[in-house]
Amino acid sequence: MKKMLLISAALFAMSIGTADASIQTDMAAMRTDAQAIQQMTTTWPEVQAAAQSYGALAPYAAKQWAGQGPIIDTPLGGQELCHNTHWDQLTSELVTGGLNITGDAAVEAYALQTIAIDFQQQYANLMIAEVQAHASNVQQLSQTEAQTKATLNNLMNLLTVTGQQLQTAMGPGTTLRQMPFTNWQAGIGDVPNLAQAQYTAGPHDGAPIGWYAQPTDNALARLIDRCPTGSGSLPMIPLAARVQSAANVSVQDELDVQQAIAPFEHGSSYVLPSGGFASGLLRLPNYPVRMQIVGILAADMPAIAGYMQPVTPALQAFNTTVQSTMSEVSQNVQ
Repeated sequence: MKKMLLISAALFAMSIGTADASIQTDMAAMRTDAQAIQQMTTTWPEVQAAAQSYGALAPYAAKQWAGQGPIIDTPLGGQELCHNTHWDQLTSELVTGGLNITGDAAVEAYALQTIAIDFQQQYANLMIAEVQAHASNVQQLSQTEAQTKATLNNLMNLLTVTGQQLQTAMGPGTTLRQMPFTNWQAGIGDVPNLAQAQYTAGPHDGAPIGWYAQPTDNALARLIDRCPTGSGSLPMIPLAARVQSAANVSVQDELDVQQAIAPFEHGSSYVLPSGGFASGLLRLPNYPVRMQIVGILAADMPAIAGYMQPVTPALQAFNTTVQSTMSEVSQNVQ
């Protein structure tokens, strides 16, 4: 009888030891999830705000920003077509930044869904292990778990709708306006800080594309140009690293997510259609397409921001509960 009691005591001790190990594992996973959720609570509204700002960019689609450069009469006769220095220096970055906004929003939606669910699952596992090891602590944890579940359900309902909207926005059946080319990809990347966009006009003697009309017979005519120059800067808000970090955590939590976010991890890219139109001696770039690209992105970004907006307060509420939960867990779990 005594031997059986000793065996039972040993088995009980082993079960407690196993439960304690499980508790530590669950807590570590919850801590990782909580940090990612805290990070995305900051990143999500930043991407949303970038989309809203981008929506004010309709003027950038004008000829000044994406169209043909000026045609200058040279002092010695003839005409030369100049580069559009705004496009060369600034506007092309706006296109990439716009695609980054969409890619960041989509990846964050995937990551948030996965990490939020994993946090709740790890919490449930923790409570089971705690019952096995230290049943006296379960009542307080149960109350906190109920609060977490309530805010999670609200967030998940919104994320499901938002994820579908973002996916539709980038798919062939999009209700947004179609881009004027097919070779493009939204992806994880930094987004343009439009509040700090700058362009400074420079002196003459810039870079012409070439002769717009047949020059005079003066051999020096080609050596003198009067194309305007300029310099532009469009600082980026560094969101790519944080979005990728959240994506990495979501893949650890659920390997199936990798397939959904893999296309976004290569970054944003686009290729302007080849061709253009002939004018004088030149084959000019496809300026109308340039203007269309920027104009479409400017017009459609408010819709992306609109998809994201309802999630923001729900995410903030969920994050508050998550961080409070971690505090409760740290105090009550042995």
